[in-house]
Amino acid sequence: MFEIITCFYMFEIITWFYKFEIISCFYTFEIISCFYKFEIISFFYKFEIISCFYKFEIISCFYKFEIISCFYMFEINSCFYMFEIISCFYMFEIISCFYMFEIISCFYMFEIISCFYMFEN
Repeated sequence: MFEIITCFYMFEIITWFYKFEIISCFYTFEIISCFYKFEIISFFYKFEIISCFYKFEIISCFYKFEIISCFYMFEINSCFYMFEIISCFYMFEIISCFYMFEIISCFYMFEIISCFYMFEN
């Protein structure tokens, strides 16, 4: 009984860092190397959004300051749109957490789901 009760608790402690990385990996990795991450995940859509500021800087240098502080300025002007771009994966996980979390950590979820069955047997 104690093992069954503490199964979820212990599992959360053991995999806290791992689960936290899954939940916020796109957000944290975006800060560390956003260009690289976005290029891998969705080159055609995300990388275009990120690199558009870079391209636009080359095309029109007059907007350089706006481009440098675009994440700050654009957030003020249209926070909902920008916030979706910056943390789209984080938001998408909240919106469709059951679906996403099942795909990302199916083995871990299966352990939790079958926890009672395992300890009963």
